Amino acid sequence: MTVALIPARGGSKGIPRKNLQPIANLPLVARMIKIALRGKVEEVWVSTDDYEISQVAKECGAQVIQRPPEISGDQSSTESCIDHFLAELNPNDQLVCLLQATSPFLNPETIKTCIKTLEHNLEVNSCFTARVAHPFLWKSSQAFWEPSNHSRKYRPRRQELPESAIETGACYAFRVHSYLEQRTRFPSPSQIVMTSYLESLDIDTPKDLAEAQRIAECM
Repeated sequence: MTVALIPARGGSKGIPRKNLQPIANLPLVARMIKIALRGKVEEVWVSTDDYEISQVAKECGAQVIQRPPEISGDQSSTESCIDHFLAELNPNDQLVCLLQATSPFLNPETIKTCIKTLEHNLEVNSCFTARVAHPFLWKSSQAFWEPSNHSRKYRPRRQELPESAIETGACYAFRVHSYLEQRTRFPSPSQIVMTSYLESLDIDTPKDLAEAQRIAECM
């Protein structure tokens, strides 16, 4: 059995009431619930401390787990949300798909692929969405920036750079027993599912929200 968990606090510093902001006339949390229900999960759970989010979640077909105040603040980790969810429901033999409400263009097929990766590869304990790239990396050095994986005097061809995977944050699938053993949403060994630029869009700032709303209007 595979269950989806969507963390959705009521508070947000960058965008007030972020998880309820509309994309194509749907609040972000509602949009992700609908994506999850099309993504081969048997149950969708929303972890929240907020009454309005709870109501929206129930109306969209999700179940709600009430998150206590001590793990609902700005400094609360995602793992604390997972710990609370697993302690309340104890789904020991299941797969969990952790989904981020602020990734409004995640494709349900991508969720299915993450799940199938674990179902078909018993040696893999976690799978997450990422964009693969060959970037020229720079690192901060006091007030300036210096090359990290290349040099000022030698610029290799981009395809000669080491391949890197950039987490999108949209979807993390993991085996419950491996999570409980390793206490991370990335219990090793891990695999990735590559996503498009559109799927990797994450709403963190008002500019991100405006861009996502413009994209949705054109779809």
